[in-house]
Amino acid sequence: GDASAAIENFKKAQNLKEALGDPTLGSTLAETGRAYYFRGNYKPARRFYREALSTGLPADVRITVTNNLAMVFKMQGMLEYALDMFNESLTTARGLNLRYQTSFLLNNIGVVLRELGRYDEALEKHTEALEIDHETGARLDALVDVNNIALVHKEKGEIDKALKLLLGVIDEARELNSADDLLRTLVNL
Repeated sequence: GDASAAIENFKKAQNLKEALGDPTLGSTLAETGRAYYFRGNYKPARRFYREALSTGLPADVRITVTNNLAMVFKMQGMLEYALDMFNESLTTARGLNLRYQTSFLLNNIGVVLRELGRYDEALEKHTEALEIDHETGARLDALVDVNNIALVHKEKGEIDKALKLLLGVIDEARELNSADDLLRTLVNL
């Protein structure tokens, strides 16, 4: 939809919720941040995410908002800040035993570690995510994990390992009829 209209509506909702002392104010602030994020306006996105985090969000929502703030930092090249925020979310997700979120965050952390050139740590995080996805039967998420592991091997110059993993993902993506994973893997080749 129209992001500008959404931002205006979120601002109106924010003003109303502030006036009423509405406990869902944090969610509205987070959605406003999200709208700015998707427009590529990272500075206001950061501000709204931080405001949302200061409102006492429920833990599961806090994980998402903290992850989104980390993504803003990542997009701005502020990788250490992103890593801190992802790790904060991961601690909460682990504490609540939220397996999907834990796996997702491990992958995000692994991507940042890879971008920082910390390949062994990145492999550990992606491998842990893969183990969780195997345990929970999240086959499509496992394809993302293997893609990320392959990218680490590729950047380490271990082309044969990377190629073997990516070819395996192609076969699995075809079996699962997942065009998204197939395309992602072909791009990574």
